[in-house]
Amino acid sequence: MKRKTGFFGIIALTTIILFTATACGEPDDNSGKIITDQYVNAVKAEGSDFAEKLNWVKTNASAGGMYAIEFSGNTLLSPQVLDFSSAAQQQAVRYSVSGERNASNKEVIIVLMKRSANITIELNDKGCLFTLDKNVKLVLHNGVTLKGKTDNNNALVVVRDGTTFVMENDSVIRENDRNGNGAGVIVHNGGAFIMNGGTITNCTVWNGNGREGGGVLLNNGSTFTMNNGVITNCAARNGAGVYIEGGTFTMNSGEIINNESKTYLNAAYDGGGGVYLTNAFLTSVVTGTFTMNGGTIANNVSHNIGGGVTAYAGIFNMTGGIITGNSALEGGGVYVSRAFFEKTGGIIYGENAGESSNTATRDANAGQAVKKDGYSHGGRAKVDATHSSGRLYAGENTDAGAWIKW
Repeated sequence: MKRKTGFFGIIALTTIILFTATACGEPDDNSGKIITDQYVNAVKAEGSDFAEKLNWVKTNASAGGMYAIEFSGNTLLSPQVLDFSSAAQQQAVRYSVSGERNASNKEVIIVLMKRSANITIELNDKGCLFTLDKNVKLVLHNGVTLKGKTDNNNALVVVRDGTTFVMENDSVIRENDRNGNGAGVIVHNGGAFIMNGGTITNCTVWNGNGREGGGVLLNNGSTFTMNNGVITNCAARNGAGVYIEGGTFTMNSGEIINNESKTYLNAAYDGGGGVYLTNAFLTSVVTGTFTMNGGTIANNVSHNIGGGVTAYAGIFNMTGGIITGNSALEGGGVYVSRAFFEKTGGIIYGENAGESSNTATRDANAGQAVKKDGYSHGGRAKVDATHSSGRLYAGENTDAGAWIKW
């Protein structure tokens, strides 16, 4: 009987030790959950430097596989196109338990990983550093930086239909100046960009041939999900931080701060220091959508309309987050034209809110927090706030007033 008790005692002790070892893993910053790196089982690419390892992945990767390119030193790299659509790579397509084809398993996942200190991949010629063309998911892992060029002719990363780009914590996209639309990340029809962390900074488009999307540009049917991270110090005529043209932007957390919308030849609707929203009109009307569930849009500048957000067309739903400290001639926080704007949560500060105030300087009716223009374009602004003689109290601060022109 004693031997039996001892046996179960050992089992119980072992269980406690295992539980304790698990529970004492490295916690997440806030949640207390164990940090697990979902890329830890990736196949290590072979080669002596980054370029050789990337070529090895291009040659040897098969659909559904995950490959890590680890490197420890800064590197110069020519523009790269990632296309994994060959028949050999597609023969590994998997099926779900029910027998249905699982298209997500077609993609090749490539993870760019630092081996020790933070590292930089710098573009050594004009062009797009990484074009995600077919059946690929590119992950910019912690501590990896992509650096662009002055007088470039493309964005640093282009995400096309059916491909995905992911930025993780401490990754960086920086210093790309483009003579054209979209300097940091462009997400084309059906492409997806997920920002779990990291920074997009100092990405600009020129006034000449470029006008939209300093940090991120979304077009027809593309998606951008911002779960964390920062977009900062970017510039464009429209959408210095993020430009949405018939795409879907969901902001759950993170910051869009200190970006600048510049005017060119006094164009009437240039603006959106933080975000510019519109529809795609070229072939058919595809509605642009911006949903703000959380995060902060702050201290952005427009030299015309919409310091924080310009909603020229499309649908802007604000359920949470803060729009604060932005400035423009009209619509310091938000400017609404043809768009449908509905605020059911979050805070948009207006005047008399101290450092949090959004400001609009054209005249007394310029709209510190929100302005809906006076034209009959069919747009509307509906805000969960108290109205009195045209004054809008947006958010929880009763001093956050604004004039709205209907």
